[in-house]
Amino acid sequence: MTLGELAARFDHTILNPGAGRTDIARVCSEARIWKTAAVCVHPIWVKDARVELVESGVPVCTVIGFPHGATAYPALEAETVRALEDGASEFDMMIPYGIARSEGWSYVEDNVRAVRESAGSHILKVILETSELSDPDIRDAANAAINGGADYLKTSTGFASGGATEASVRLLAEIGGTRANVKASGGINSYSKTMTMLRAGATRIGTSATVAILEEARQHLKR
Repeated sequence: MTLGELAARFDHTILNPGAGRTDIARVCSEARIWKTAAVCVHPIWVKDARVELVESGVPVCTVIGFPHGATAYPALEAETVRALEDGASEFDMMIPYGIARSEGWSYVEDNVRAVRESAGSHILKVILETSELSDPDIRDAANAAINGGADYLKTSTGFASGGATEASVRLLAEIGGTRANVKASGGINSYSKTMTMLRAGATRIGTSATVAILEEARQHLKR
């Protein structure tokens, strides 16, 4: 793997609620330089990010129902449609795992399908928050997400008690198989952790530490 190929695995992320316009501009500039897979921002910053990334080839990703997934269908759909209009072309949505454990995992499937239908053919990544689920629940949640139309199974929001682990990524890769890719996120802040996640089966990495990781990777990879 070359340095450029590694950079193309990253969703360069800024989901800090305290971030302002200058922070968004900085992250987009970094993504433009490194040619990352995407920049991931809150919906309120999609327009700004789209302007900053014009003609860069780097798409804007945003989050839906984030970070808890406690959003009703009409609001999920409206949030997705507005983000599309503002310039987003990838979506990371959070599932309502608490409700699903009491009401059934079909609730997750329905939520995902609502966003899938609103997003059309655009990339949809579904966040499972694996640190909060048992392995059987992860299987149920992942299958519900895939049945609802997920393109990626994503480990974490980065706001829960834990983030991506090698075991959780391997499990999602096993479940996803040829049906869905895996995005690892949450606590990935080094080259070593990044490579562990990629070897475990992740094809995307979500982190705010993209630049630091890639600078570290210079010591290990060819350009």
